[in-house]
Amino acid sequence: MADNITVILNNSSLSVDEKVEKTAELLSALPGQGVAKATELILNTDNSSIATYPANYLAILPNHKQEKNKLLSI
Repeated sequence: MADNITVILNNSSLSVDEKVEKTAELLSALPGQGVAKATELILNTDNSSIATYPANYLAILPNHKQEKNKLLSI
């Protein structure tokens, strides 16, 4: 998963908006797992550019308070 997002982010032919859209598509295509995968990616990267995209994905989702609070505590 992280590798797929890294490929998207490193693709210089994509605009920021396209990167946001593709990252969201990738995460939302995982029924019941997108939030967990986004959280895992954020927790396991030290690259803030990579973490920004799944964080933006989580920000637009309602609910998921527990996962979001977990990220705030780091």
